[in-house]
Amino acid sequence: MPYIVTMPDFLRTAVAVVVGGALGALARQLLTDGMAGASIALLDGVLIANLAGTFALGLAATGLRASVPLWLRTGITTGFLGTFTTLSALSGYSALTEPAFIDELPWYLAITIIGGLGLAYLGLRLGERLTAAREAAA
Repeated sequence: MPYIVTMPDFLRTAVAVVVGGALGALARQLLTDGMAGASIALLDGVLIANLAGTFALGLAATGLRASVPLWLRTGITTGFLGTFTTLSALSGYSALTEPAFIDELPWYLAITIIGGLGLAYLGLRLGERLTAAREAAA
């Protein structure tokens, strides 16, 4: 019988979070860099990442199958989505807003917070429906 090395659950989860976190941070940076020249007011990579990420987090919280191992779900949610959507990027963006755009800042924050909560809720509900549909089909 071949010798099989298994990684303890804690270590597997930690590695998944570290790898997911690195990929999430890279994805957010690429999105932010790609949106740097956006000509639409209030639209930037941090806002898009936070809104898309909160929707995805809501969806993942209820929609990822129970058959997906916990370590992988944690790597996706806490690791990838936790760094893709980030309060520190929002805080830094807010603190470094140029005086010419300071009047837009309250709108930006409102869109981020209210939009994020709404999209997280929609993601949760969609995930529940997908899970119920899968269970009904099984």
